Amino acid sequence: MINNFSIELAKPGDAAMICNIRDNAWIDTYPNPALGITKQDIVRLAKGRNNDFEPLRIEYLKKYINSQNDKTHIVIMALTQGKPVGYGIACVNDGKSWISNIYVLPEFQRQHIVGALMNRLLEWLGNNNDIYLEVVSYNEKAISFYTKYGFEVTDNTVEREDGKPLYLVDLPQLEMKLSKQAS
Repeated sequence: MINNFSIELAKPGDAAMICNIRDNAWIDTYPNPALGITKQDIVRLAKGRNNDFEPLRIEYLKKYINSQNDKTHIVIMALTQGKPVGYGIACVNDGKSWISNIYVLPEFQRQHIVGALMNRLLEWLGNNNDIYLEVVSYNEKAISFYTKYGFEVTDNTVEREDGKPLYLVDLPQLEMKLSKQAS
């Protein structure tokens, strides 16, 4: 159990590590033989058919992190002994508050890191608005985690991303909502 970790704002130079954390978490979590979703499907979803997604994602994320002083989004990292082991992203988009991502390397899960990331993102978003997130519908561990924070599954349908290549598997998703706190 790691008790010594810190949560810090991500820097543009962290973009490649963030992509690596996400990819490792996806590959560990999302294959689902019952639904016919293989590890290769998840690798392709994360990296593209010819590993062409990763450089684009890293470049996009560098710019996104660099612009986080505009109060529309925040990207944070969890570090232990100076090593990035997790990250979280929250944003306000068209007046709607979102937790976009929370991922921790598989070997660092169950060590209170994801809870620290969640608490920091919730603090940043505040409690004046409903907060939304999307979660893969068969990721029971994540759904249980979010439920402990007060999130509830909504009736809204999560649609396939516009422009997503057909060769990429579609992971079934649920929308969850944390209702704003009554004053």
